[in-house]
Amino acid sequence: MRNKRLIILISVLVGVVALIVIMSAVFTVYNIEARCVENYTAAKEEEIAAVNAEVETAASSFKYGSIFLFDEDELASAVNSAVARAEVLNVECLFPNKVRVEYRYVDDDVCVFSGGKYLVAGSYGKITRVSDRAEEVGDIISVTPSSAPSGSAVGQYLYADGAFDGMAIDVFLNYAESLVNSDGKHFRSMYKSIDLSEALSYMPKITVVMEDGLTFEVNGSLNMAGENSTFADRGTLEKAVSALAGFYAEHGPETQGTVTVQYIGGEFVVSSNPSA
Repeated sequence: MRNKRLIILISVLVGVVALIVIMSAVFTVYNIEARCVENYTAAKEEEIAAVNAEVETAASSFKYGSIFLFDEDELASAVNSAVARAEVLNVECLFPNKVRVEYRYVDDDVCVFSGGKYLVAGSYGKITRVSDRAEEVGDIISVTPSSAPSGSAVGQYLYADGAFDGMAIDVFLNYAESLVNSDGKHFRSMYKSIDLSEALSYMPKITVVMEDGLTFEVNGSLNMAGENSTFADRGTLEKAVSALAGFYAEHGPETQGTVTVQYIGGEFVVSSNPSA
């Protein structure tokens, strides 16, 4: 009787150990898949394929661990640091043994000149290239910031979260992405340069030059305490972009010179008449 109980106990223990071994093998991460879910176009197919390979390489050190103990945030941080043209949007564990990394492809959208270098970055501020020659930059939007960037190396961000310049670049480019003119062209594709150098000054102003030469001078206002309360607020800055886009969609092709946009009563009003 005693031997029978011992045999049962040993059988149970062996079964538990076998189950643990099998589950460990089944729920070990063997596959990591990279998938571009934003800024994907057929024209970028080869570039995105290369970035997929970079993402999977950067994430390879996370293989062979338990999917139950997988740290999605740690993997996202590792990929963002190692792959300049990828911004991780989501890391998903697919049971039993696969992880999918979804990311945004980072284009060359803006250029900021700082410290004798041309810093080329995506629309959310991630630096993709650094050059000391203007001719190597290419035909992208030039941004004159209100303060020097805090990042200066490939893979870093031009500005930390919460910085005005980073927020302003995001609004001018990504908010404008949804604004389309009568020809179906996105408003952001029409920028040539954006000057933020006086955006937070005593008399706040942002100057925007379009590809066809039309210039917008956007003037802010001060609050009752004499402090700038206009451009530092994201919602108000979005109103400015909407005013520019609305005017440009209606009058842009036949307008030359400079158009003044004034912040009055909580709204931006085009105060000059379009002239041919």
